[in-house]
Amino acid sequence: MGPAPARRTGWRPGLVAVVALALLAACSDGSDGARPADTSTAPSTATTSTTLAPTTTVAFEPRVAAPPVAYPPQPDGTPWPTDEWPEGPVPGGVDAAALQAHLDRSFGELSTEGNTTDAVLVVQHGRIVVERYRPGFGDRATTHPSWSMAKSFTQALTGILVARGDLDIYEPAPVPAWSDPDDPRHAITTDQLLRMASGLEWKEDYFSTDSDTIAMLFGDGQADMAAYAASKPAAAPPDSQVAYSTGTSNIVSGIIGRIVGTGDDYERFVDDELLEPIGIDPAGTDLGWDGAGQLIGGSVFDLNARDYARFGLLYLRGGTWDGRPIVPSTWVDYGRTPTPPPVGWDKYAAHWWTYEDCPGGFRAGGFYGQHIVICPTLDLVVVVLSSRSDGKDGEVRDGLVHLFRDARPEA
Repeated sequence: MGPAPARRTGWRPGLVAVVALALLAACSDGSDGARPADTSTAPSTATTSTTLAPTTTVAFEPRVAAPPVAYPPQPDGTPWPTDEWPEGPVPGGVDAAALQAHLDRSFGELSTEGNTTDAVLVVQHGRIVVERYRPGFGDRATTHPSWSMAKSFTQALTGILVARGDLDIYEPAPVPAWSDPDDPRHAITTDQLLRMASGLEWKEDYFSTDSDTIAMLFGDGQADMAAYAASKPAAAPPDSQVAYSTGTSNIVSGIIGRIVGTGDDYERFVDDELLEPIGIDPAGTDLGWDGAGQLIGGSVFDLNARDYARFGLLYLRGGTWDGRPIVPSTWVDYGRTPTPPPVGWDKYAAHWWTYEDCPGGFRAGGFYGQHIVICPTLDLVVVVLSSRSDGKDGEVRDGLVHLFRDARPEA
C-alpha cells in the first residue's frame, strides 16, 4: 500500500458544476468531455510496481496492416525539443497572407464568448513555425484541458508495456472481474478495448441522467473508474461493433495500473517512461487520478500547447525520440489503423482518430475542440486548443492543415 499520487488536478466544487453543465453541450467529434470531480482526499492504494526494462525489447506486429506511410526523421541540424523548442519561419511556400488571415479569424470571428480558440501551434520539420494564444488565456506554460486526447496518451502508455513484454494485447485482457472462463467478457482482449470493439454495454451520453460516463466520473464510479466500467455486462460479442466509450479507456488504464502499480508508482511510470524522455516537465502538467490511484485514462491528461506538440512529434517520428525508442513504430501504425469493415468505423482507430485531409494523417481529439493532428507526409504537427461546443474548432484545424498541405513548392 502507498500514498496517492501527489500531483492531481485542482478541481473546485464550483468548477465541477460548470463542467457538469458543459457536458450537456453538443459534442463536435464524438469524443467525451467528462472530467472528474476532485478526489484528492479519497483513499488510494498503491501496489508494488513491476521492474521495467529501460528500452523496448519485444517486437510488436499489428494483426491488421496499416496504410503505408513513412515517418519523417528529425532534420539534420534541428535539435530535438527535449529542453527548448527550436523555432523557425513559416516555410516560404505557405501563403503568409492567407495564414495570417486564418489566424486572425480563428481568434476573432471564430472566437466568441463561450466558444473560444485558446491556442494554436504548428510544428513543421521539427520547428515551431506558428504559435498564438488567445488574449486572457495565458501563455505557453498554461495547461489546457485535454478531454479525450487523454485516450491517445493511454494508448502510448500501453504501447510501452507491450514493447517490454509486460502485456499481450491479443490475449484476454487481464481484468479480474472477467477471470471466469464462463463469463462472456472473459474473451475480450486489450486490443478490442483499444479499438472500442469490446461489446461492453456503455452509454456514452451527456444529455441523460442515466449516462454511464457521468456516473463514472461524477458519481459512484469515481472511487475506482476501471472497476466501474469493467462491471458492465456484455451487450454484443467482441469485435462485432465499434462503440466509443470513455469507460473502456479507464479499463485500459486499470490494466496498466495492475502492471506498474497504482498511486505514486503509476505516476512515476508516466513521468519516467513517457513525459520526461520527451522533454515534458511533470511539474507543469495536470493529470487526473481516481480514488484507486489510477490515471483517468479517457479524460484528464492536461498539458500546455508546446507539450501537446512534443507528444505529437513523438508519434510523427514513429515513436522514437532522439535515438531512444519510446514505443515501436509498429505501435504508432497500430494506433492509426481503423478496424476493417464491416465491424469497423473508418474515422476511429486504436485510441486515435483517423484524419483524411493529409495522406496517412491521424489525430488525438477531445470534447470542446482539442486536437493534435499528425501529418507524416507533410512532416507536420498541428495543435488546436479550444473551449467550444459549436464545432468550429474543425474549421480552425482544417484551415491550418490545408494551408501547409497546399503550399507552393519552394524555389
